[in-house]
Amino acid sequence: MSRAQLETKVEDYLRNSQALDDYWQRPITTEQLQAEMDRMARDTKQPDVLRELFSALGNDPFVIAECLARPLLAERLTADFRVKTVQIPLGLHGDRGARHVGGNKLKRCGVHSSRDSRRHSSMH
Repeated sequence: MSRAQLETKVEDYLRNSQALDDYWQRPITTEQLQAEMDRMARDTKQPDVLRELFSALGNDPFVIAECLARPLLAERLTADFRVKTVQIPLGLHGDRGARHVGGNKLKRCGVHSSRDSRRHSSMH
């Protein structure tokens, strides 16, 4: 994955995470992040790969939560909320310059979920 693709993925999930807070008044909580990490560990079909990812992130629970759990959780929750609402917040689709969110997290998160990016591109 190129650096530009990685940056786009991070910007998308940070934007989704921020929209949960700003638009739907439902910020992602530490409890939700922990539950997502627990779900990942419990349900993984490739435990060796997950251990490698955790190791690459220094086995730091905060970094793992921000780099692996938050992207998955933000995507799933925003998809759920979009289904429940008619209007989509400005800046969520395609308007990458609309808002800059969490630039420091981009530097910390060098490893991200390999989720299919086609879901995002089909929404733009």
